[in-house]
Amino acid sequence: MKTRSSVFGLAALSLAFIMCPGLGLSFQQEITLRQITDEADLIVVGRVTDVEARWNDPALKTMIYTYTTLSVEEEIKGSSPEKEITIKVPGGVVDGIAGIMHGLAHFHTGERVVVFLLRDLHSSLFFVVEGAAGKYSIGIDNNVEFIGKSLSVFLDEIRQYISN
Repeated sequence: MKTRSSVFGLAALSLAFIMCPGLGLSFQQEITLRQITDEADLIVVGRVTDVEARWNDPALKTMIYTYTTLSVEEEIKGSSPEKEITIKVPGGVVDGIAGIMHGLAHFHTGERVVVFLLRDLHSSLFFVVEGAAGKYSIGIDNNVEFIGKSLSVFLDEIRQYISN
């Protein structure tokens, strides 16, 4: 029964993410850099120091979330009083049970990233804007992967969209 409720809970959450703008739409038109910059409360460059998946409630076990700790190197838009922030993403693997959420950002310990984030109004956590579209990995050559731009050029492009 627990497995069935977990599966149904994950399916319901997946549907919610498909229908909620800003958190990762599967059927949305391609989002532009300007749009995710406008949507974000905080845009940072940082390094992933920890990734941990856990149940929303250890007793009920209805939903899995992955919590990513990010050491902030540079703030591009907005500010955080902390130099380490935590990003919450639905899905992950706990106790051999996988909650797979397609279209959402995934992080790996040691990875360097540029992320576009929304503040959680009820905690100190952040969510990635527009799912995977709000996360850019930075390669060892300091180029932003998959877009063929150096990090400095990419950050300059983001800054031109930030309202003063």
